[in-house]
Amino acid sequence: MYHYEEEQLQQPPWWWWIKSAGGPGSGKGTQCDKLAKDFGLQHLSLGDLLRDEVKQGSKIGRESSKLMAEGKLVPTSVSLELLKKAMCTSSSRDCQGYLIDGFPRAIDQARAFHKEVGFPLLNPTT
Repeated sequence: MYHYEEEQLQQPPWWWWIKSAGGPGSGKGTQCDKLAKDFGLQHLSLGDLLRDEVKQGSKIGRESSKLMAEGKLVPTSVSLELLKKAMCTSSSRDCQGYLIDGFPRAIDQARAFHKEVGFPLLNPTT
């Protein structure tokens, strides 16, 4: 798994994230791309992040590939690690917030996200 310094998770733009919801082919990605462009947001697709890991042949990619081939969901802990990694990259650090596509899929995943990443703050200056 990846290592993050605690301060990385506390600095802006961690204060704002939006969850995109809808079935496959419903236009989530298209709408996220438009919102990202118009408002300076970073669009993070969990599916894209997982496919990138599989393509790279990483340990997470190999394990995730097996699960997906069996029709199973990737564990929440793996999903959170991939999202945190993407949110900590230098290309993402200059954005105003995040649009997350494909996560959470259940209440327990939302709770885990809030516990590990935190709740969005309403005023980033406080």
